Amino acid sequence: MAVKQLPKISDLPEPPDRLVGDQERFDVLTFNSLKAQKKMVNEDLNKTLIPALNEFAVDVNASVDAAALSERNAHDSEEVAKRKAGEASGSAGAAKVSEDNAKVSETNALASKNAAALSAESAESARIAAEAARDEAQDLANVGYVSEGHAGLAKVDGKTTQADAGGVITAKDVAIGGDLGDLASARGQVGDAKEMPNLDFNTLTTPGNYRITGNPTNGPSLPLNISGASIGSLIVAGTLGQNGRIFQIMISGSTVTWRTVQNSTGTTWSAWQQLLSGNKVGDGIRTTQGIISVPEYEGATASKAGTSGLVPPAAAGQHESFLTGGGEYKPALSTGGGVMTGSVQINDPANVIGSAPSTNTERGLFLADKNSVVMGGFDVIQRASDNAKYTQFYSKNSSGHITSIAAVTYEDGTRELVADSPLQINDIQIKQVVDGGRRVIVLSGARGNQGHSFRFSPDTGEAYMDGRVIHAKADTAGYADTAGSAPANGGTAWAANRLRREGGVDTVWNWAGQGGQPGWLWGGNDGVNMYVYNPSNFSVNYANSANYANSANYANSAGSVSGLGGARVSGVVSRCGDEICVHAPAGGQYLILYGQRVAVTNGRRGGELYATLSPGIYAGGSHLGQTGNRENDDAHMVAYAGELYRV
Repeated sequence: MAVKQLPKISDLPEPPDRLVGDQERFDVLTFNSLKAQKKMVNEDLNKTLIPALNEFAVDVNASVDAAALSERNAHDSEEVAKRKAGEASGSAGAAKVSEDNAKVSETNALASKNAAALSAESAESARIAAEAARDEAQDLANVGYVSEGHAGLAKVDGKTTQADAGGVITAKDVAIGGDLGDLASARGQVGDAKEMPNLDFNTLTTPGNYRITGNPTNGPSLPLNISGASIGSLIVAGTLGQNGRIFQIMISGSTVTWRTVQNSTGTTWSAWQQLLSGNKVGDGIRTTQGIISVPEYEGATASKAGTSGLVPPAAAGQHESFLTGGGEYKPALSTGGGVMTGSVQINDPANVIGSAPSTNTERGLFLADKNSVVMGGFDVIQRASDNAKYTQFYSKNSSGHITSIAAVTYEDGTRELVADSPLQINDIQIKQVVDGGRRVIVLSGARGNQGHSFRFSPDTGEAYMDGRVIHAKADTAGYADTAGSAPANGGTAWAANRLRREGGVDTVWNWAGQGGQPGWLWGGNDGVNMYVYNPSNFSVNYANSANYANSANYANSAGSVSGLGGARVSGVVSRCGDEICVHAPAGGQYLILYGQRVAVTNGRRGGELYATLSPGIYAGGSHLGQTGNRENDDAHMVAYAGELYRV
C-alpha cells in the first residue's frame, strides 16, 4: 500500500498589532502567542514538515515498488529454474546452482518487501501525526476567543493573568466584579495592605485592607483620647449602596476601635467605640484565661487596704444603708429620718479659728420647706471685723423676719448671750423697748398675759413697778445695812417719829393739818440732798384762779404733776388689722399730758415703726394711736409704749 501525500494547511493570517475593541486588554504576550501559532502553521508545518513527509513518502513508495519487482523477478527465476530443471535433468549440478541462486534472490526480494512494508507503516504514522498537527493548528486558528456562551481561546490581560516565556499562565490579580479598574490589590485584598497616607477616615467606604500612615483625620485618636489609635491597619467591610452598612475596624498598636455608617452615601458616622481587651483592663478588672471579669469589692481593715471591684449586693432590709470602707453596710439617715450615733463634725474648708476671715462666713445646718425656702436652722458665724464667733439658733417667717439667740465669744475672752427679740423663761418675759429715746428693760409676764411689769432704764437709772417709780436708799443713809429689824431698836417701824438730820439733830415728823403758810419747806433738786426753802420765794402763777387742773389749756406747762395722785403707766401695744395700735390699759381713766411719737417696735431692720399719741383724758381700753400705712412687724413689736397717768 502506497503512502499518501499530505496536503498543506491553510496559512494563518498575520495577527494585528492591537485587537479591535479590546485595546486595553491586549498585551505583548497575546501578540507573541498569535505569532507563534502563525509560524507553527505557515512555516514549520506547510513549508518544512509536510514537504519532508511527502518526500519521505515518495522514497518509501519507491522502495515498496522495488521490493515488489524483486519479488516478481525471484518468482519468475523460480519458474524458469523449474522449467529448465525439467528440460535439463541431466545437468543436475547446474540446475542445483540455478535453484540456489533463485532461492537467494527470493529471500532478498522478501527482505526488500518487508523493509518496504515497514517504511510504508512509518510513513503512514508520520502522515497521521502531521495531519493531526495540521488539524490542531487549523482548529486553533478557527476556534476564536472564549466567552460565556462559546468555548475558545483565552488570552492573558496583563492585570489579572500573566504568561511566562514557556507559555505558563498564572493569576496576577482579581478584578472585582470583572472590572479591571477595581482590582483587589488596590483594596489590599490581594498581597500587602494598600497604604493610605494622611487619610480622612470619613471618605473611605470601599471594602478592603489598608495601612494608615502620616497624619490622618477623623480617626479614633482624638475622640477617644488614645494616642496612636489612628495609625495602623484599617479593615473596611460591609455592603456598598442603598440600605447597606459599612464598618471601619481600626487596629493600632495601642487599641482596637470600630465605627459604622448606614450606607455608602451617608455622611454621619457613628461614634468610635473601643473594644475591651485583656491588656486594656484597669484597676478593679481582671482577666482569667482570656475571660474578662470584675471581682467583688473587698473592704479595708485597720492594717490592710481594700481592693477595687463590684459593689457587694445589699441584703433585704438594707435599702437605706450605705457601704462603708470596710465593705459592710451600715444604716444611714434617709429623707424619712433616722438615728445617728457619735459626734458629727463639719469643717470650714476656708478659715482657721485664730484668724479673722476677709468677709463674714457662715456654716451650719438649715431646715427648708418643700420649695427649698429656709425656715430656720443652726449656724456658726465667724465675723470679719473682730473674729468673734456667733453660734446661733434662729427661725424665719414668710416675710423674712428672723428671731435668733446666739452664744458669742470674743477673742479677748468676753462671752455673752445675744437675743434680738423678747426672751421668755417659762411664763416670764424679758425684753428691751425704747421709750422716749431711752433704752428700757421690761420684765413682765409672757406675751398675751403680761400682768404687771417692772421697767428699768440703763440710760437714766430709773426703775418703775407697774408705772410707779421706785427709789433706792440714799447713799448716806447711815447704818442702813446694819440696822437690823425695827423691834431690835425697841419699837416698830410704823411707830417711829424721829428722823435724824445732819448734825445729829432728830426731827419729829407729825401728820397733823396746820393752817397758814410755813416759814420753811423741805425740798431738793437731786433726790439725794434735801434742803429747806422759803415759800415766799415760790411762783405759783395764779394758782388761786386756776379752777380745775383738768381744764388747763396746756398741761405740759403746769409744772409738777405729783399732785395728781395718779401712777405713771404705759400704753398697751398690739396688732389691729394691718397696723400696730396703742391702747390705754383696761379700767379707769388715763391722762396724756403732751403729744408723743412713740416707737412700737424694737430692733427692726430698716428702721422702727412709730405711733402718735395726742394729749387728753382717755377711758381705759381706749384707742390712743396707730402706725398707719399698713405698717406692722409682729416679730419686733414691743409690749408697751408712751407715758400715761392714771387719774
